[in-house]
Amino acid sequence: TKQLQKFLCDESKTIAIENILNYSKFIKLTKDTKKEFNKYHPGVKIVHSKGTRRGTLLIELQTEEEAKAIVKQWNSECFSDNAEGTVNKTHATLLKDKNCKGIMYDIDHEHSEDFIANEVKKSNLKMDVTIRRFMKGSKKMSTVMITFGCKEDLDQALKYGVKVGNSPEDVHLYKPTPKVVQCFKCFKFDHTKVWCSKKKKKKK
Repeated sequence: TKQLQKFLCDESKTIAIENILNYSKFIKLTKDTKKEFNKYHPGVKIVHSKGTRRGTLLIELQTEEEAKAIVKQWNSECFSDNAEGTVNKTHATLLKDKNCKGIMYDIDHEHSEDFIANEVKKSNLKMDVTIRRFMKGSKKMSTVMITFGCKEDLDQALKYGVKVGNSPEDVHLYKPTPKVVQCFKCFKFDHTKVWCSKKKKKKK
């Protein structure tokens, strides 16, 4: 979180966007970043944006209300960059709520991510949720991750659980395994080649 705070001043006005395929295209506030964002959110002004070394795009807006509204109605095709036919969905959360993730086990393989999201939302939550089912190759697993829109919703789900179909399900706090990031330019760790400060050797 220290790395995220270092270039943005207000976490409550900042959106954290993950699962971007063509990440290097949007790591700075360029015309491409503004164009892609305003394609789905016309008229909304970006105050500042920055990519992190961990692959998250941070976009700071003018007000907290704007940020909350956009997270609530987030279109997963924004920044998805499906030009080559690759299907992926981006996820957006408020930076202050970035770690609001839970895990559910033994979820029916027949349930789609959209179905689970709609069912979980019925549990008197304030904001929408994003569901990602874990995969083993092309095979669906019974474990799913829930990204909640705010900490209050996460706390409620951890305490009371949620319903998926007619089945009550427990929600557990998601504790991610630390991700090892290596640069393939200098081969050191904790950054990628996009962020590498090592200078190229001059040819003699």
